[in-house]
Amino acid sequence: METFKNEQVNSTKIHQKQSNVPQIRFKGFNDAWEQRRFGELYKINNERNLIGITVDKTLSVATMKYKKDGNGSAETSVKSYKVLRIGDAGFEGHSNKQFAHGRFVVNTRGIGLMSPRFSSIRPVSMLNPLFTKKLFYLESIFRPILNQSTKLGTMMNELVPEDFFKQVILIPGIEEQNKIGNLFLDIDKFITLHQRKCDQLKNIKKSLLEKLFPKNGTLYPELRFKGFTDAWEQRRFGELYKINNERNLIGITVDKTLSVATMKYKKDGNGSAETSVKSYKVLRIGDAGFEGHSNKQFAHGRFVVNTRGIGLMSPRFSSIRPVSMLNPLFTKKLFYLESIFRPILNQSTKLGTMMNELVPEDFFKQVILIPGIEEQNKIGNLFLDIDKFITLHQRKVEKLKKVKASLLEKMFV
Repeated sequence: METFKNEQVNSTKIHQKQSNVPQIRFKGFNDAWEQRRFGELYKINNERNLIGITVDKTLSVATMKYKKDGNGSAETSVKSYKVLRIGDAGFEGHSNKQFAHGRFVVNTRGIGLMSPRFSSIRPVSMLNPLFTKKLFYLESIFRPILNQSTKLGTMMNELVPEDFFKQVILIPGIEEQNKIGNLFLDIDKFITLHQRKCDQLKNIKKSLLEKLFPKNGTLYPELRFKGFTDAWEQRRFGELYKINNERNLIGITVDKTLSVATMKYKKDGNGSAETSVKSYKVLRIGDAGFEGHSNKQFAHGRFVVNTRGIGLMSPRFSSIRPVSMLNPLFTKKLFYLESIFRPILNQSTKLGTMMNELVPEDFFKQVILIPGIEEQNKIGNLFLDIDKFITLHQRKVEKLKKVKASLLEKMFV
């Protein structure tokens, strides 16, 4: 990360009066970028697999990652496949919202194979593949180029080489290419690092959610904190909660309206007028709102516990309030477990006009296993810490992606 920071400090802004230089450059680079025809930089790559590259080295044109199954091709058929070397680019012709005419994807992975149905180009000039990888990704630059050099094929856009090689592009010298390519390589490494940490923590969280709560009719979880050995206690929801119908008679303002799905404040208050929020329900810490939309993850809807702060909830949603000693960080995770709540809500909801509705008299008859408050505190605080670290890494990923997007705009002409 230090390298990345240093490179940022050394960058120099350039007046945008010059159209052939980028807005931001590394210190020491002042020459204008050179206009070159693609025919001076690349040639068509039709090298076939006469060197015995095996099927497990087949590269996905969209990702430039190896596909061990070789797209399902037989070992004998890959003799007709094209060879992709470092710096070669495959043309992926599927158009979408991001790429209107398809795109080139540069191989920085290693030598490999590509299906012969895709077009490929090979550099004939000194080009850094880490630089061209990012350059070719810029739709703002390549949309007009590919608009003039592709045609609509049977299933996807097809490259028209003779038209493509006539198109021009601005290119810096190799030293500046190296600087730019290595900068984005570092940024991508840090994005990948934080994303992996985030994914690892999510997997740990998922595993702990399975093991720290009892299942399969047992009174004991598979995994426990040291010092806790008692069986979890079976309790009816009617002993733990009551219906919450507290109305907003205490003057809570519309900007404190909570989304039932996320328990985050919605400053616009769902678009409600300030006068109408007097009829809204008050949600205090530990209260839970019932979000009745069913989906693949939650068959009958779900309860979402408020750990955010005092706020308001639309009166059309049901809410419950604890009457027993419960840690809201613990119940927040407990209520999220579909393996536990699917049978409970199956017995205590009905299908409404737009979403499932809670039937309180049926819900309060249902039973749940609960540990003592000290074990609740331990479990709740553990997941609070895990969620904090997940959020930390997610924010770093988002921040780095924004930095990357900004630099992609400002470091290329």
